Amino acid sequence: MRLARHFRVIGGWQLATIGTWNSGLWMGVNSGLVQTGSVRVPAFIRATFNIAGSTDRYRQWFAGNFNPATVTNVKGTLVPSEARPAGPNCSGDFVGQLAVTLKDGTCYNAPLGQNPPFVGLYNSAPRVNVIGPGGWNDDLSLYKHFKIKEWLDMRFAADFFNAFNHPNDIPPNTTSGLQDISLQQTTSQGGLNDPRVIQISLRVEF
Repeated sequence: MRLARHFRVIGGWQLATIGTWNSGLWMGVNSGLVQTGSVRVPAFIRATFNIAGSTDRYRQWFAGNFNPATVTNVKGTLVPSEARPAGPNCSGDFVGQLAVTLKDGTCYNAPLGQNPPFVGLYNSAPRVNVIGPGGWNDDLSLYKHFKIKEWLDMRFAADFFNAFNHPNDIPPNTTSGLQDISLQQTTSQGGLNDPRVIQISLRVEF
């Protein structure tokens, strides 16, 4: 008799889950920049570091425009910038044509609206060529029916929203290419997962 009563509490539980997994969205570099090569950085070498004047930790998601001289505590491989502001000189700033360093060390770039005699125009700011961070979330429900009498049924349920209290990465800045990983919090701030929420309910049918 006692064993049967214990089984009423221990056995008969049911578990349900809803999981969402999404890949990263395609994104592009800020249209105010030009690209001199591929800005992609393989995930296995992405560097994390601090920037002078900030306590935040950053990850280099793609090779964007920032000053590497300001970084400290680097872990991983820091990739040189391949996205730079558009401008009229040769110090990494271009006007939509391919700047060329001449034999005497000077730099040649066609005047605005003209093509250099030795190269043609090229797409200096391709769109949506970087994949942003993906994300996932799991919600769980644990419930059980307790048959008290023939005419009385009680349903206990516990719902766990974001059951694993899992943070999702925020997208990188489209200018610097840096992802602020200090914002990996399980809050609704910045479009991240909400914190784990537990909801308990009791339903009686008679």
